[in-house]
Amino acid sequence: MLQHYGPQLVNLLAAVLLLLSFSMLAQRRIISLINLYAAQGFVLFLSTALVAWLTGQTHLYGSAGLTLALKVIALPWILHRLIRRLNVKWDVETLINIPTTMLVGIVLALPALLAKLALGGALLALIEMLSAKMRIFRAPEFLGTAFLLAVLAMLVHVLLER
Repeated sequence: MLQHYGPQLVNLLAAVLLLLSFSMLAQRRIISLINLYAAQGFVLFLSTALVAWLTGQTHLYGSAGLTLALKVIALPWILHRLIRRLNVKWDVETLINIPTTMLVGIVLALPALLAKLALGGALLALIEMLSAKMRIFRAPEFLGTAFLLAVLAMLVHVLLER
C-alpha cells in the first residue's frame, strides 16, 4: 500500500520542508530556529529513507543516516551547548520585518523553482539528444544486418520461384 501512496508521501514531505523553511524565515528566537533546523533535518531524513525504500537504492540509507546523525542530532546539540556556554542573546536582531522577509522568501522561491524546472528540462533534452546520437552511431550495425536479411530474402525468393 505504501508503494501506491509513496510518491504522494514524498511530495507531502517536500511541502513540509518548504513550510519549515518559511517558518524559519519568520522565527526570531535562536532556540526556536535551532529546533526548526532539527525538525527540517528529520523531515529530510524521512524523505530520503522513504525514497531509498521505494526505489530500492540502498546507498540512500547511508545518506539518510548521515542526515539523521549530523543535522538532527549532532549540530543542534552543538548549537544548544554553544548558546548555553556563551550566554547568547535569545532574540535575533532583524533588519527587515517578518512580512517583508516572508515576501522576499516567496519572491526568491518561485524563480528558483522555475529555474530548477527549466534546468531539469534542458538536462533531460540534452540526455535524450545524446542518446539519440548514440543510436545513430549504431545505425551501420543495423544497416549491415538489414542488408544481409534482404539478400537472404531475395535468395530464398529466387530459389522458391524455380
